Amino acid sequence: MKKIDFHCHIYHPKEYEALQSWMTSRMLNPHFWMTAPSMSPSVLKSIMNETGFDYCVNLPVARIPKKASIDDSVKEKNDFAEEINRIPGLISLGALHPEQKNVEDQIKSLSDKGFRGVKLHPYFQRFDPAAGNMRKVWRALGKSGLFVLIDNYGMVGVPDEHKTTPEKTARILMDFPDLVLISPHLGGIGWFKDEEVMEFLVEKKFGNLYMDISNTFMHYKSTDEEDRDFLSNLQIQIDENQCGTDLHKEKKRLFGRRYSVPKKIMVEMIRKVGTDRILFGTDWPSYFLDQEERRIRDLGLTPEEEAKIFYGNAANLLNIR
Repeated sequence: MKKIDFHCHIYHPKEYEALQSWMTSRMLNPHFWMTAPSMSPSVLKSIMNETGFDYCVNLPVARIPKKASIDDSVKEKNDFAEEINRIPGLISLGALHPEQKNVEDQIKSLSDKGFRGVKLHPYFQRFDPAAGNMRKVWRALGKSGLFVLIDNYGMVGVPDEHKTTPEKTARILMDFPDLVLISPHLGGIGWFKDEEVMEFLVEKKFGNLYMDISNTFMHYKSTDEEDRDFLSNLQIQIDENQCGTDLHKEKKRLFGRRYSVPKKIMVEMIRKVGTDRILFGTDWPSYFLDQEERRIRDLGLTPEEEAKIFYGNAANLLNIR
């Protein structure tokens, strides 16, 4: 069966150290996050070869820079995205920031260059997806034919205006029916209540909504103190000397003990959204490709449903023949 990981993060080496420092500073344990020695194209390609993935999709985020202009930051991201797109098996979305000058022209330029979609991250990019000034962005994206993957990161401490809640997502979908929108992490089930995702997104049956299942199994809260203690003390960071070793394999086995969304809820969500609207993703390098694949295969879906989730739906969005 062919497979596409629709949710990966590839970074230029010069950005990697700063990003790793930021990520680990926000974890209970600074060794928890990393599952690979870097976030480079070559490392991801080697993992794809090991795990049998045909394609991985990179999601670039253009943050507001401290020194350079927003336009320069976006250009740098998209120059790197174009480099990634020249590597067989790797596909990058385009970077976009709502505060760019002439944002409508920037969207058209991305479409003209052959990008299939863009990534937006309200928290990292510091904007409110439901604000009035976003309407021109959603309208231009809908007209361009580019899909948008908008992150719904909503941990404690994220300002409300920077959260892409299920209600905000539903409002965007209703106001802009031409816009194809991907809501990652199964609509934000890890950050918001199951009932909220169901009410505003799943039960509405939006024809222009897709969801990826990346970083979904992790967040379901456990009341088991032993599990909580285990996660707080888990050592998972992998350095170059550990890759492929028995220690690496043991860490992968231990990592599989983390909290899980009950299978019943996962299957219910997937089938109510519709298996033709679900995309497989891992949020690499936060999670292991093969381990997340097994979690989906353990749900008891039909071979036809799995084929859509692992490949068919993503291939249609990316125009892969």
